[in-house]
Amino acid sequence: MFWRICRTDIFRRIKNADNVTVCNGDSHIHNFMFPAADTGKPSMIDFQFWGPGIGTDDLAHLTRIGFSDDFRREIQLNLVKHYHETLIANGIRNYPFDMCLKNYRMSVASMVLIPMWQYTGFGVEYGKWIGDVKGLVYNFECMKCGEL
Repeated sequence: MFWRICRTDIFRRIKNADNVTVCNGDSHIHNFMFPAADTGKPSMIDFQFWGPGIGTDDLAHLTRIGFSDDFRREIQLNLVKHYHETLIANGIRNYPFDMCLKNYRMSVASMVLIPMWQYTGFGVEYGKWIGDVKGLVYNFECMKCGEL
């Protein structure tokens, strides 16, 4: 029920172009290229699923795999704060931090369904996605998504 409610709101927002942005759609850490030296910024690659969306979805994708639980716990709130501060610094108005954080938590909650989508949509075998479930559930619990 929760997933249907939050995704319905997101679909409505995308349809009405209400606080949406261009999203990568699959912004996990393996879809970034990092410079060999501290001479530049990382580059995002693999835009197979790009399109209009909620920016916090890309943040939630970023933290879903490839990091230890301790590191996830350490970076998630700071990541959302940095994202929000960057939006404000670039002229976004009427988007308070508490709304941004709620959007992030809803995004994290929806990530738990990715393994099912990978299995049903792409035939990804159990052994390839089951390892992600632990991290997805950890993020869900760490961000207290059950309270939503």
